[in-house]
Amino acid sequence: DQDYYIDIFNDCIHVYYYLELIHLSDKKIILKLKEFLLEITGNELIVSNMNNHEIYQQAFSGLHASEKITWENMKQKINALDVILLALSAALLLGVLTVFAPCGAKEDGSWMTCHWAGNAVAGAAAVLTALAVMRIFAKDGKAQSWLSAAMIPTALLAALIPGRLISLCMMPSMRCRAVMSPAVMVLSVLIIAAAVIDAASGRKKG
Repeated sequence: DQDYYIDIFNDCIHVYYYLELIHLSDKKIILKLKEFLLEITGNELIVSNMNNHEIYQQAFSGLHASEKITWENMKQKINALDVILLALSAALLLGVLTVFAPCGAKEDGSWMTCHWAGNAVAGAAAVLTALAVMRIFAKDGKAQSWLSAAMIPTALLAALIPGRLISLCMMPSMRCRAVMSPAVMVLSVLIIAAAVIDAASGRKKG
């Protein structure tokens, strides 16, 4: 996990520490660095020294760095908050559709109001899950913080839907009041707490 550095001087380039030499020719050299692939181009590239993951090239004409998204790179970028926010959002989405879904249909096939409350929560949870996934693929901490900030009002909306924005059944023993509403509230509050921590931290990822 050594850090790399790149020096350019007098039409020469010095790269240290590369992980893997992927391609080597007199027109193109591709090196795998810690976080991206470095492509060096030229007409007659000359390698004057190459050992111990250190390389010197002369007569290069261009550089191109492209991030290679691999599971190894993703593991380096994913942290606890990424996992927590995605897991909570997915749990809210899947839970309101299955484990703590609202009351079922009436005998005549029609739906009670709580059914639409559950659908609305599922919609908010789908947005939260999408934002959580986008956070993982965000390239910098600032973008992640903005996405986390966007999750806060969305999670608040999900928490307010059952029984507040959309009515539930009258009896406290009904599934929508006894199961769905408290489960949605708990998960939404946890999402808000994690999102506030991340948005406030404004951390920068390497």
